Amino acid sequence: HPHLGKILISLGVAIFGMTPFGWRFMPVIFGIMILPLMYLFAKKMFRSTFIATATTILLAFDCMHYTLSRIATIDIFAAFFILLMFYYMYDYFFKDSVYRRCDASLQSKFPPREVYLPLALSGISMALGIATKWTGVYAGMGLCILFFWYTLSHFPKGQVLRLFGFCCLFFIAIPLLVYVLCFIPVVGYTEYNGLIDKVIQGTKYMFDYHANLVAEHYYSSPFYEWPIIWMPLLDANDMVNATDVSAISCMGNPAIWWVGIPCELYAFFRWIIKRDKRAGFLCISYLAQYIPWMSISRITFIYHYFPAILFVILMMGYTMQHIREDFSWGKKAITIYLAIAVICFFLFFPVISGLPVNKEYGLHLRWLKDWILVL
Repeated sequence: HPHLGKILISLGVAIFGMTPFGWRFMPVIFGIMILPLMYLFAKKMFRSTFIATATTILLAFDCMHYTLSRIATIDIFAAFFILLMFYYMYDYFFKDSVYRRCDASLQSKFPPREVYLPLALSGISMALGIATKWTGVYAGMGLCILFFWYTLSHFPKGQVLRLFGFCCLFFIAIPLLVYVLCFIPVVGYTEYNGLIDKVIQGTKYMFDYHANLVAEHYYSSPFYEWPIIWMPLLDANDMVNATDVSAISCMGNPAIWWVGIPCELYAFFRWIIKRDKRAGFLCISYLAQYIPWMSISRITFIYHYFPAILFVILMMGYTMQHIREDFSWGKKAITIYLAIAVICFFLFFPVISGLPVNKEYGLHLRWLKDWILVL
C-alpha cells in the first residue's frame, strides 16, 4: 500500500514508543473522529438531530468499526478519508444549490469561495485517501460520477471550463503531489533525486502484487458474501486457560448489517423509481466502494466492505427518516431498534475485543455455519 497510513501509525509510535499502545494510538484516534464526521454528514443530509444521532449510534456500535479502530492497520484511515471526501462533495452540492436558489441572476456567475471551498476540501481528502490505500481511487471514481451528474445539470456551459481547471488542480495535481510526498520516508529526506523513481517502482510493485497474487486463506470471502457476514475474519485467538479464550473476530454487527440490506433496497427504489437525488447520492457513493471489488481476482476479506458499510448506515438513516416522518410510531420503533443493535454489539463484544470469555460462549455465537469466532 502507499505509505500515508503507515506514516500516521508511526506518529503514535514516535510519541508512545514501539508498544501496542503506541502503534494502535492513531487508529483509535481516527476511529473516534469518524463518529462526529458521520454525525455531521447525517445532520447535513437529513437535517434532523434525532436521525443524525441514530445514524452515529449505528456506526459507533458496529463491530467492525470497533475492531478496525483498535488494531494497527490502515483500513480505518482509508475509511475516514473516504467518508470525508464524500461529506465535502455533498456539502459542495448543498451550498451551491442554496447559492443558486437565492437569485436567478446568479445562474451565470461562478460560485464564491465559501461555495467551492468544500469542493477543494473534497479533492484534498481524496488525495489523503489515495495516499493511504488505493481504495481511495475507487471512491474517487464515485466522486467523479457525482460531480459530473451535478455539474451538467446545474452549471451553465460558460462556467464548466473554469470549473474543470479548478478540479484538475484539486482532484488530479494535489492527489499526485500528496501521493509522491508520502514516499519520502521510504527514500529519505535528503534523496529527492530518487523520489520519482521510487514512486514509479513502488507503484508498479504494488500493482503487480495485487494483480498477480496467488494465495488461499481459510477466512477469505468473495464480495457477494460480505453484506450477510458469511465469513468473519478471525484475527487472533489465544487460550487463556483450560476453559477461557481471548479472540478477536473482524465482523459486522448482524443487527446493523442485515437490517441494512432492505434499507439499501429502499434507497435504490427511491433513486430509480422516485428520482430522489439524495438517495441517488447515497447509492452512487455505496456502489463506488463495492462494484470495483467484483472484478478483483485475488483473495479478499470481509473488512474490504467497511467503506461501503459507511454508506449503508447512511442509507439506514435515510430509511429511518422516512419511517419517522410517515408513521406515528416511527420514532419509538427506531429507538427500540437502536437498543437491539447496541445489545447485539455487547453480545458479540467478547469475540471482537479479545476479552477473555468462556469458549462455550463463543461457540454459541456461531449463528451461521461458517462463523468460527473462537477456536
